[in-house]
Amino acid sequence: MNFIIEKRGYFSYLKIGVYRKQNFNEMTSKLKFKISVDPDPEAEADFMMTSEMFFKRYGDRFKFDIIFIDGMHLCEYVKKDI
Repeated sequence: MNFIIEKRGYFSYLKIGVYRKQNFNEMTSKLKFKISVDPDPEAEADFMMTSEMFFKRYGDRFKFDIIFIDGMHLCEYVKKDI
């Protein structure tokens, strides 16, 4: 993922579904703006809520260069996030 971000010159990133933010925190320093969304309190996400709730509340507030959809891993949820 870091290669794509650096190659394309992306500066903003949204990650839907995190696991204790380990990989998220290790993302390239070229990112100026990154947000994580996950309803699990153990994930320590920036927004502890479902992606559906995040988009309803903040969908028109933020714009991202790249979004990694890694939430429920089920087709119906991925379609909703897209």
